[in-house]
Amino acid sequence: MVVRNEKVSDGPVGFLTRYQPDIMVFYHELAHLLEFQRSDPVRADPYQYRFECKTQIEVNGEEYDQPATCQATQREIRTFAIEYHLLKSHPLLCTFERDTYVDIAAFLCRLMPDFFNVPALPSTEKEKGLRVPYNQPQIDWCAKEINLAIDALSEDDVISLYRTWSDKHLSDASPV
Repeated sequence: MVVRNEKVSDGPVGFLTRYQPDIMVFYHELAHLLEFQRSDPVRADPYQYRFECKTQIEVNGEEYDQPATCQATQREIRTFAIEYHLLKSHPLLCTFERDTYVDIAAFLCRLMPDFFNVPALPSTEKEKGLRVPYNQPQIDWCAKEINLAIDALSEDDVISLYRTWSDKHLSDASPV
């Protein structure tokens, strides 16, 4: 199985990414597969693994994604929670504090195509007359949701998801 950005295909387990490939990227993509195993098992099939937007808009004769909800960001939040537990289960990989992980993950949520649909948390800084970056309230909402998602799972839950997924999809895989 080879992960190429947002798809998985037949072959040895591995990954390709636009960014510098490292073990963190692999764990993130694995976390997506496990999130699918939890929320929509049909999508957890490594040969059907893909992201798509159900709503489109036409601009100058071309079709483009037009997210109407923040479901993709919510899926990413659940994925970050699973990834956190995967990393935590390997102490050599998890060399950071939870708050640092959550802050980085919430900041990365800005890159999601539906981020503009994310609700904003009320900002106490604004009430104090301080300047707040334009998307900080949405980033704060993502951080709150990531923390809730991490708390809703245990390391054992994630290991169980992995075992269920691998038993179903890797049982016939041959070692490379």
